[in-house]
Amino acid sequence: MEPWETPAKLFRDLAITRKELKEMLGYDIVYVSGPNVSPIDIGTEHVMRVLTQYREGAIARERLVEWAVTIYWMEAFTYRDGQDECIASVVSDLEDLDDCDKDLTTEEIDRYIWALSTNTDLSSQ
Repeated sequence: MEPWETPAKLFRDLAITRKELKEMLGYDIVYVSGPNVSPIDIGTEHVMRVLTQYREGAIARERLVEWAVTIYWMEAFTYRDGQDECIASVVSDLEDLDDCDKDLTTEEIDRYIWALSTNTDLSSQ
């Protein structure tokens, strides 16, 4: 196991923030890349957990967006095979929140959780 993997899993599971991840690694996760990197798995259950925590008020919008942007752009993470299109369609929408000032509605969160629980690609709808 690579030294960056455990902190990356902690970030994936919302146990630490991106800042704490950087402090644990001593460098930014953006530098974890290349052909020898075995990315950390992101499954629908991980995205559903983040959305549920946001809906329940356990995490702020900023933390949701930070998570989505990091998961979306960093080579250290990969979407699970067979779930990748569904996850990509949801995380892409969440990552787009970085460019606007809007909050997610309960209906939007429920739609994302439904898509994840049924492995439905929202970009094809």
